[in-house]
Amino acid sequence: MVSPKCIYCKLEEGVVTFCKVEHVIPQAFGHFDTETPTLDCVCDDCNGDFGRSLDIYLARETVEGIARYNKGIFSSEARPQVHLNITLDEGPETGPFVGMKVAIDGTKGILMPLLAQFQILNQQTGETETYFKEQINGLKLPEDVYGRAGDDSDQGTWKCNVFAGAKKDYDEIVEALRANDIAFIPGEPFEWPGLGDEEGVPLEAPRLPLVIRGEISPTHRRAHAKILLNFIAKYFGAEEALQLHWDFLRAFVRGETGKIKYRVIEDPFPDGQDSDVLKIIRSSITIRIENRGGNIVGSLQFYGNHIYQYVLRENAALPDNLQFGYCYIGGEKPMLLTIGKAP
Repeated sequence: MVSPKCIYCKLEEGVVTFCKVEHVIPQAFGHFDTETPTLDCVCDDCNGDFGRSLDIYLARETVEGIARYNKGIFSSEARPQVHLNITLDEGPETGPFVGMKVAIDGTKGILMPLLAQFQILNQQTGETETYFKEQINGLKLPEDVYGRAGDDSDQGTWKCNVFAGAKKDYDEIVEALRANDIAFIPGEPFEWPGLGDEEGVPLEAPRLPLVIRGEISPTHRRAHAKILLNFIAKYFGAEEALQLHWDFLRAFVRGETGKIKYRVIEDPFPDGQDSDVLKIIRSSITIRIENRGGNIVGSLQFYGNHIYQYVLRENAALPDNLQFGYCYIGGEKPMLLTIGKAP
């Protein structure tokens, strides 16, 4: 019997152990009936390292990770998102609180208790910056970056707001601004019943509109690349995944190289543009490996949202029978997508 070899570090059993199972799609995104795709060719060291550094990030700090909460797939602990900018969007429920920065409790799918915050437009970058009470001490707002503060007779050129869920929190952050010589002149605070609730704010009743923004960081891309190499090992075989022509992808997942060609298609198939081959299933995760533009390309789509496409091998092609994908829907067996010749 041939000893297993890890498809990431290429170390064999005896040097490393293979006691744990690697999931092709991180467990945080659910199970797929009795055919949840798993691997026995990822060593325990790589499995644990990638779980901590990549899988958790993908599940909690990306748009697709947040989208899983709408599918009833929650996190094991409540932690505010660090790498996502989540704000309240315009709507009758939000009123004057549009733009307030919030965080989502991944264990329940509700907004976490809201923190009082000071927001000001950086007029050089065009981005609104958010500061919480503990960040205000020592804050400097140079006029050439933020504009001129106002006073009782002059409105000034600042563009800023204070948001809080309760008047007590509002008063405390205004006091902190004044204590740090930030000449904020508060208007009359708006009240929004329930915002100061220590239990958090339900997202469903009424459903609060949110804007979620995040960058496609190197960690984000590495997490995607790991899913794609896992997919290759699962359906093409571990021996194929160990071949030299996948070394670039392997090195990228391991963080040994920082570049991979990719693009994001934000609205790939508007309503009515589906086909028998390219069909959107809004509740699914879809993974595809195919030939495109003279390259081998891997595609990921989470829950019918935008598609991530990665160039896995340049100037190469797969046989037609190895161009395929799978559609994964929580609780159901994976569905094979036969691609054939792709444009």
